[in-house]
Amino acid sequence: MKYLTRLIMPTDNRRDFTSGKPALDDYIRKQATQDIKKKLSVCFVLPGNNDVIKGYYTLSNISIQDRKSVV
Repeated sequence: MKYLTRLIMPTDNRRDFTSGKPALDDYIRKQATQDIKKKLSVCFVLPGNNDVIKGYYTLSNISIQDRKSVV
């Protein structure tokens, strides 16, 4: 079985997405579009029937410093 993700689209039904984690649900519904517009991240979705999102992930260009370099 193949699963293909794609960039999130305005027609995707974010309202009905539920992951069981309120913070993840709120992010896709309220924050993802703003982060994309600000070029802070890119959001990919696994589409389901009727444009309901089955899953998602984001990629960000912000790096995490190595703890050794902070010392």
